[in-house]
Amino acid sequence: VASVPKALEPPPRASRSGAPPRPPGAHGEGGLADAPAVRRRSDRWQRREPSCALELKPVGSPIALFTKPTCFVRFYDNSHQASELPGPGRLPAEPFFAIGITSQACSRGRAGHDWNLLRTRLVPLLSSLGWGLLRGAWSILAKPLDVQSAYPEWLPEMPRPQLPVPWKQMGDAAFRRGCFWLAIAYYSRSLEEMSEQTGEDAGRLFSNRAACFARVRHHDCSLLDARRAAELSPEWSRPWSRVGLAASVLADQCEEASEKRSAYLWEAHVAHMRAVQLEPGEANIASLEGAAARVEQQSAEGAQDARSTGSMAMRAGKLGEGIAEYTVGIARLPPVPEALEEAEAADEHAQLRAGLYSNRAAALLRLRSWRAAAEDARQALAAHGAHIKARCHLGAALLGCGLYEEAYAEFARALQQAGRARSDLEEEGEPADGGRKTPQVEVEETEDESRARKGRDACLVEMIGWKSGPARARFKERFVMDLYRPKGSTRIFAVSDLHLDQGDNEEWAHLIDDVKFQDDVLIVAGDVASTVTDVIKALTILKAKFRRVFYTVGHHELWIDPSEVGLYPDSISKMFAIFSACDELGVDVAPAPVSEDVFIVPLLSWYNADFDAHDPFPDPRSGYDTSARWPMDRHESLWRYMLRLNEAHLKLAYGGTVITFSHFLPGPWAYHDPPIPGLKKTVGCEDLDDQLRRARSGLHVFGHTHHRHAEVHNGVQYVQNPLGFPNERRRTEEPLMLVYDGQNACMREWSIDGTPPPGFVKKVQRVTALQMPDLKDGSREMKDLQDIVAKFNTLPGVYAMFCRFGSSKLSKEELAGESEWWDLIGLYANFTHGLLIIADGIKEFKGWLHSKFFKKEWAKAVEPLNQSTVSVDCQLGMDLVRPTTQKDPILAFCFMRLNPEALHEGSEIWPIINHCLDKFNEVPGVKVSFMPAGFGGFSWQEWIQEVWCPDQTFGVSFMFTLACNNTLCFKRWRHSEIFDVWGEVLSHCYIYDHMTPLLFAPMPWEITTTC
Repeated sequence: VASVPKALEPPPRASRSGAPPRPPGAHGEGGLADAPAVRRRSDRWQRREPSCALELKPVGSPIALFTKPTCFVRFYDNSHQASELPGPGRLPAEPFFAIGITSQACSRGRAGHDWNLLRTRLVPLLSSLGWGLLRGAWSILAKPLDVQSAYPEWLPEMPRPQLPVPWKQMGDAAFRRGCFWLAIAYYSRSLEEMSEQTGEDAGRLFSNRAACFARVRHHDCSLLDARRAAELSPEWSRPWSRVGLAASVLADQCEEASEKRSAYLWEAHVAHMRAVQLEPGEANIASLEGAAARVEQQSAEGAQDARSTGSMAMRAGKLGEGIAEYTVGIARLPPVPEALEEAEAADEHAQLRAGLYSNRAAALLRLRSWRAAAEDARQALAAHGAHIKARCHLGAALLGCGLYEEAYAEFARALQQAGRARSDLEEEGEPADGGRKTPQVEVEETEDESRARKGRDACLVEMIGWKSGPARARFKERFVMDLYRPKGSTRIFAVSDLHLDQGDNEEWAHLIDDVKFQDDVLIVAGDVASTVTDVIKALTILKAKFRRVFYTVGHHELWIDPSEVGLYPDSISKMFAIFSACDELGVDVAPAPVSEDVFIVPLLSWYNADFDAHDPFPDPRSGYDTSARWPMDRHESLWRYMLRLNEAHLKLAYGGTVITFSHFLPGPWAYHDPPIPGLKKTVGCEDLDDQLRRARSGLHVFGHTHHRHAEVHNGVQYVQNPLGFPNERRRTEEPLMLVYDGQNACMREWSIDGTPPPGFVKKVQRVTALQMPDLKDGSREMKDLQDIVAKFNTLPGVYAMFCRFGSSKLSKEELAGESEWWDLIGLYANFTHGLLIIADGIKEFKGWLHSKFFKKEWAKAVEPLNQSTVSVDCQLGMDLVRPTTQKDPILAFCFMRLNPEALHEGSEIWPIINHCLDKFNEVPGVKVSFMPAGFGGFSWQEWIQEVWCPDQTFGVSFMFTLACNNTLCFKRWRHSEIFDVWGEVLSHCYIYDHMTPLLFAPMPWEITTTC
């Protein structure tokens, strides 16, 4: 085991004898507690002296050596211990390593001579070559070192080059692995083999070894090596930074106010200064700032001198020296007062502080060190918020980081501040010379104002492509979220013009059902509120109600409220601030699929005067939307810029159903307001319709005019469903608009409590159990039946599947064994196969029931194979969204002959039934439903007369449907605590006493639809 260097041993203490032993006859006298080691440990604990425990763990597997007798070599280290922080009262563990030799053959009593001989020969060998057996060194050591020639007699005749051992590469690899002691040994061997320890190569070796010594806390050795490296490579920054690090740590270990401490601190300051001059990186700058703060005296004069020296170096093109001087100046600055009373009196050095940080940010910008420059610019603005240059530097740094939206806001704010300063200079003077006013002074655009304008315009161009960091992250995270979600597993609702900051409109949002829309999507087409705070509040409420919320801004959101004047310089910056808040809330503001082949595409928009065909010219006297502030002409340029922001999204490949939405109207046909002069110029943009058709939209949602509207124009459905202002609402609970029902685009009002509208029917479910013992998988008959089922699926609004009982991987007997439900075999009742039909409504169900595919082809194919049939129709009680990530999902149907008179919504047992169903649905990966036979308002007898079908229920009156993600979930459901309660509850509801379910039919889950 590598021993602890003497430099790390604790200093001797006055008393090391430990506690005295117990007197003769005392309790425990002469026991283990009186052992000297235990007494010393107890004494050390009483004096609160720190201790250090060493724990070596094996590294890798034992390596067999083909010696006689056979032995094994294994490596040990305490890297896990060295990487952890020491606990209270413990010293930090030093890195140790060890090599162990074991031989089972030598454990016998007579093998002592063999063991001594083996140990004598192996230990010296392993001391020099043992580390070559480490797996990490295999890729570094030259392979021919251990290879013997096939013809040893030729070796004297054949010259063999002496390949040098790559000690430095091995040291680098050991350093990367964290084996710092081993790296020190390798670097030392490399230095030993050098003829002269001079030049840059030697400097790098000394520098690397200094880093290793610093990692193992041998800072005195690190300082010596770092000094030597700096001497050999004076133009390389890394040795200087390591000199500074080692000197700073050694200074901390010295006594306060000692000369040695002062010397170390000054050496650290000089070294970090030199490192920054050579390589002004973030780490070097931070180290210099800390070192300078420990030696420099705080004074405004000294900080001003450093600023002047740094500016001279910058003008000379010496960026490193300039940054170093600015950093020293920052360290010399007096601290900012922290007390509130002092802060209210203002920082008297704010201008100087802001200038130093701003100048250093400018230098870092020239080095393209964007993050460090942004941090310095923020520090400058924190000291002096009206520092225009610092704000321009911050905008430039954010622009370099790819944060175009944030950079735009800073440039716009800088331009706003510069404009205020310019307007102050352009104000008229005080009356003079007999009351006459001095002429107005025209001031040209300042350099800061020009710089801010150029930066703002550059950001406007960059934002068009949505290539900023937040925009890329938004697309990467949100676009693929539901890309493979099964089609038919979600619905889409729409609403616009919520104005939740007006009257009691917020109460409407709270009235939306908390549960029934959790699998659905909501489109919000603008005008949610006027301030960012209210917008966030409104979207937070809506996001809690729906699985996903898609949103685009209206014109109310882009007004600059008086309370937001100091937060957002214009409406563009406010719009992107809202988008940033939406990212944090999980609200979508960019295109994304919500299921397979179903896309939602938000479109930004603004109105233009061309929408009014009779007077297509802007009204310069119009006071509409004057609360919004724009960096461009609001009549001719703004609407074009908004449409250009949509171009990148229109280039995406959309397929299937595409639903677009915007706030403003896409065409004059959607305008139904009274002919108020000038109003039509402010409601829409016809070019918006061209964009939504380029996206291949089948339905478009819009808002703005507060008129409930739905129509089809040139093959596209257009719908508006506004909530409006409180005085415009027809009733308290205005409905949502269903625009996609899971299969097709539609336009149907839907109550906010989740209740379907009058006349809307849910889907029909028919489950048929067939007794076909002679039908085998893969047979010709099975293929014929599958082909007929495929024809069923071609019928409109019909979903069908046919398969044997069991799961896709297990037979029904194997499923019973896998789930440990041995009674399940008897519940199959000799039925072998099942047919599941789901229809969108009564019309579609009748179309399938009386089709030739079912009445002729299916009946003819089934007749010779089927021995018995049980068939039940009921309402589909849950969404059947097949889990694509699961290996063996299962659908199961339980045919139950229960007494309808004892089991209905008004019965006493019905709440218990619902409680059991809720508990079943809490089992992970399990969904259940419990439905009576019949459909809608039809009883079973009324239903079979309505659809003209024979009664094949055999008395079955209820259908229990179970959907499990896999066989493990099926087993969990069967053995859940509520299962026995469920059986006990239903035992009182059967038509006859001691009756059991007629049939339990599990099938592979191969269908996806909503209820």
